[in-house]
Amino acid sequence: MIKRLLAPFFLLFCFLYVLSCSSDKEVSSKKNQSYPDFHYYFSDVVGSSSSGSKAGSRLPVDIYLDATYSMQGFAQPQATTFSRLLGGIEAVVQNAAKSSEIKFYKYGRSVAPLERDAFVAARNSPSLWDDKGFRSETNFAQAVDSVDPSRVSIFITDLFYSNADANKVVAAIQDKCFKNGVEVGLLGLKSEFNGYVADVQPPVKVNGERPLYLLVFGSKANIGLIFSAFRNQPYVKADQALLLTRYPIKSFTAEAKKAKESKSINVSSIRKQFADIGNIYAFNWNPDKGSKATIEYTVNFKLEPYALPVNPQNVKARIYRKDNAAKDSLVDEQSLNLEVLKADPAKFTGKATVNLDLKEGDFSAYQIVWEYDNLGKIQLPNWVTDNSTQDFRQGSNENKTLELETLVRSLVVNSATQFEPKYGKMYLVFGRK
Repeated sequence: MIKRLLAPFFLLFCFLYVLSCSSDKEVSSKKNQSYPDFHYYFSDVVGSSSSGSKAGSRLPVDIYLDATYSMQGFAQPQATTFSRLLGGIEAVVQNAAKSSEIKFYKYGRSVAPLERDAFVAARNSPSLWDDKGFRSETNFAQAVDSVDPSRVSIFITDLFYSNADANKVVAAIQDKCFKNGVEVGLLGLKSEFNGYVADVQPPVKVNGERPLYLLVFGSKANIGLIFSAFRNQPYVKADQALLLTRYPIKSFTAEAKKAKESKSINVSSIRKQFADIGNIYAFNWNPDKGSKATIEYTVNFKLEPYALPVNPQNVKARIYRKDNAAKDSLVDEQSLNLEVLKADPAKFTGKATVNLDLKEGDFSAYQIVWEYDNLGKIQLPNWVTDNSTQDFRQGSNENKTLELETLVRSLVVNSATQFEPKYGKMYLVFGRK
C-alpha cells in the first residue's frame, strides 16, 4: 500500500530532476535514501559564480567621452560637475578595484583614442569639440562595438538624440551589448552648461544646468562596483541610477498554501521530504470533493540596488507541466491559471487555480517561473521621467533631455526581451492516491 501511494512522487522526483537541470548551482537532499537524489537548480533566477556576474579584482575600464557638438557647452572655465567628473573619474575607477587599466576614447562620427592629458583638459577647454566633421554626428554602433562583460565601458554623454539617432543607439546597444550578455547601468548627473544644442532645429542656446549621464556597460557586479565608487562623490545623487540586468534579484523564497475554500486538496505527507530544499509544495487530490483547487502563494525577493521596480502589470508567470504520461515538460497555461494580485519592491502575492483530472496513482507537477513582462506597465524611476521632455526648444524645457523616457523605455524592453529577468521559481505538485 505504501509503495503504491509513493509511486507518483517517485516519478515526480525524476521529473523535477530532468525539468530543473539548467545550471551548475544546486541544493541536494539526501535525508531519505529510499528516494533518488533531488537537485533543485535556481541559478537561472539569481545567477551563479559561472554566469559572468562576478566582479573581478582587476578591473579594466574604457572611458568614452561624447565629442558631439551638444556636449561642448559643458566645458567651462569654472569648477562644475562636468569638470569634477573628468578630473576625478580616474581616481574613482581606481577606488572601485584593487588595480585598474584605464583607456580613454572620444566618439562622434567615429571612435578615436584619446590621450589622458587631452581627456582631463576637456573638463575646462572646449577645443576637443572644435573638429566640425567629428562632432557632427554619432556613430554609437562603432563606439559600443568593443564592449565586453569582462571589461567596463563608461560613456560620458548627454544622451541627447533626435528620434532617428535614438533608434540607432537602442539598436546598437541591443545588437552589441544585450545579445552578447553585456548589462547596462545608467547614472544621472547635472552640470552647468553654456552653449548650443544643435540636435534640434533651430539650435537651442542653453545657459544653465543640463542633464549629463554615465552609461556603464559590463557585468552586473562590475557595474555595481562603479556605482558604489561614484556614490560617495559630492556631485552624485545616489538614487539617480538604473540597472538593466539578467539577474535583478539577489535571492528569493516562494511559499504556497491551499486556499481555505479548496476542499479538494490536502497537504501531502511527501512534502516533508522537500523540507530542506524549499519552494516545492505537494498536495493530495480528493476527486470526491471537486476538480478545482486554489493555491495562495507569496514570493519574497531581495531586489538588486537600482534594478527596475515590479508591479502586477509587469510580472508574468511562465508555467510548465509534467505528468506520468508526458516524456517532456510542456508549456501549460490552461490547466493552471495564475494571477499576480499585489506587487511591491520586495514581494508579490497571488493565487493559482488548477483543474484536476487525475487517475489513481497519477500526478501533475508544475514549474512556475515569474519573469519581467516587457509588454506590461514599465515603471521607470522618477528621475528619468523628471529629466525627460517631448518639447525641447528655445525658452521651453532647456534643462531637460529630449525623449529620454522613450529612449530608456526602449532599452528596458530590449533588455527584458533578451535577458528574460526572473523574480522567483516554485513547484506545485498534485497527486491522487
